[in-house]
Amino acid sequence: MKIRSDSLFAELGRANLRDDFFAFFAASSPSYAEMTDWLKGRGIKASLAALHNLVTFHYTQWQTQKAIGAADAEALSLPDNVDQVTRDYIKGLRLNLAMRDITVEQALTLIRLDQDKEKNNIASRKLALLEAREEKARATVSDTTLTPEEQTARIREIFGLK
Repeated sequence: MKIRSDSLFAELGRANLRDDFFAFFAASSPSYAEMTDWLKGRGIKASLAALHNLVTFHYTQWQTQKAIGAADAEALSLPDNVDQVTRDYIKGLRLNLAMRDITVEQALTLIRLDQDKEKNNIASRKLALLEAREEKARATVSDTTLTPEEQTARIREIFGLK
C-alpha cells in the first residue's frame, strides 16, 4: 500500500515521532482523546479518522517493518565465518520470535514486505548493470579511433548481441 504524503503516518515520519507514537500506543492502549492530546503536545493536529487509519492500518505496517529490521540486524551481527544457511536459519528464528505476537494478516504483510524489498534489490542491481552497459556504449560511440564497423562490433559485444 502506498503511503499518502499528507497522511498522519507520513507526518509522524517527517517529525521523527513515528516510533515514539507507536511505542506510546503499544504501551498505553490510549483512547482517541489521549492520542489526540499526545499529538497536540508535539504540535501535530489529527482527526479521529486519521487516528483510526494510523492505529488500524499503519500500526501493523510499523510492527512488521520493526520485525524485519530486527531480523536483519540480528543477521548482520553474526561473525563473518558463519555460512549463509546458518544466517538464514537465525533470521527465520528471529522473525518467528518477532511474529509470535502478530496476527496471520500481519505475518503475511511482513512476508510481502520482505519479498518487495528483495525485488527492489534485484531491480537496483539490474539497473546498475544496464547503466554500466550504457556508459560503455557511449564511450564506444564517442571513440573516434574506431571505425563504424568496430564500433558496431563493440556495441553488439557490450549488449550480448550476435
